[in-house]
Amino acid sequence: MSGKLPAEPGEQIGGYQLQQVLGQGGMGCVFLATHTRLGRKTALKMLAPELVAQEEYVSRFLSEAKIVNDVRHPNIVDIYDFIELESPRRVAYVMELIEGGSLSALLRQQRLSLRQAVNVSLQLASALEAVHSVGVVHRDLKPDNVLVVADPSTDLSQVPSVKVLDFGIAKSANADVAHKTITGSMLGTPSYMAPEQIAAQPVSAATDVYALGEIFYEMVSGIRLFKGEPMKLLGAKLAGDLPELKIPEDCPAKESVEELVRWCVQVDSKERPSMHQLAGALTEILAMEREPMAPETRRARPPARPRPPETMTPANLASMVALTPAPAGRSLVLPIVGVVCLLLAGAIAFWVKGQAPKLEALPMPPPAPPAAVAPPPAPAPPPVVEASPPPVAEPEAPVAKPERKRPRRIQKPEPAPDAPQAPRVVKKRELVPW
Repeated sequence: MSGKLPAEPGEQIGGYQLQQVLGQGGMGCVFLATHTRLGRKTALKMLAPELVAQEEYVSRFLSEAKIVNDVRHPNIVDIYDFIELESPRRVAYVMELIEGGSLSALLRQQRLSLRQAVNVSLQLASALEAVHSVGVVHRDLKPDNVLVVADPSTDLSQVPSVKVLDFGIAKSANADVAHKTITGSMLGTPSYMAPEQIAAQPVSAATDVYALGEIFYEMVSGIRLFKGEPMKLLGAKLAGDLPELKIPEDCPAKESVEELVRWCVQVDSKERPSMHQLAGALTEILAMEREPMAPETRRARPPARPRPPETMTPANLASMVALTPAPAGRSLVLPIVGVVCLLLAGAIAFWVKGQAPKLEALPMPPPAPPAAVAPPPAPAPPPVVEASPPPVAEPEAPVAKPERKRPRRIQKPEPAPDAPQAPRVVKKRELVPW
């Protein structure tokens, strides 16, 4: 393309005021433009002056806008409008304005981590799979045609982090397009072209897989897979002479990365993975990746609290106190008092539970003969405790052997112990579940 601009900044094209030149390529020039009525800033791409009179290039320009409009994918730069004017002849389309730079510019500054490279490749694979579903092959995928819209200091996992643009030489299966690729012509960028493109053979979705494999390697290693003079480079691709892969030693899943790159750049397009298989392999690599996240993106998990024991005993309460961390910045007086209360409550419950069998054993011994009754009133049912012989009561309540004489001392002052003892036993039973 000649150095002449298709328009000058300050001109108005189809309701858009041209502001400045953002970039210039083989088929046209991209301007920063503002809608005259809405004030919306956009990017306006105009076809080069020497190409506007050729129907083939005008058809390609219109086809590019239609492809993007048909796909409508978050990882593809959106096109809003198509402009075609006469006297002077102007052909342009309006697309969304992307503030970020290209992936090529980013790779000149830094090498991406494996996690970043995988996340970018997954989004590119998603966009290309959507393009292939409508019968289109990009066939010019390269870092210059990928815009980075996310912060490069992140892991680039947010969607979208990158956007694909420039479908100017895309191959469409639509029979309605006016332009046709000349038989034997080679379209694309040599460094990222597949062998079938170099040999001017029919292209397919595998052609974009080849380019994506090269881009993935460049993001991980920081260098291009194929470089050098164009003719030697093309010859090496046709012969399948794959250079030595120089993936950094500190790269996680290094062997898997090498295997995936070799799979993508096979000379025979039928031996390459599909875009779906490529996305699956990238997902597996991401699962194997163990690279630590940046400190600002690391989220601390709260400590796991101990599960309360089913039976509340003093030992369990003591273990809970030892395992439960004290809240930072708060006084420990109230928690300690609460714990002491819980310990006392558990001890009381434990003692009451141990005493319950003894209290229940009082009415259990068999009645003795009336002659052995000690109290003077001598009621009809004599007191069971006074007349019961020790040998008979031992098998019924073996647990209370050392404490057997305690009920006799309690009953000595009272001649008729039956009436006050019955409610006392019931009350103590009610305390056991507590």
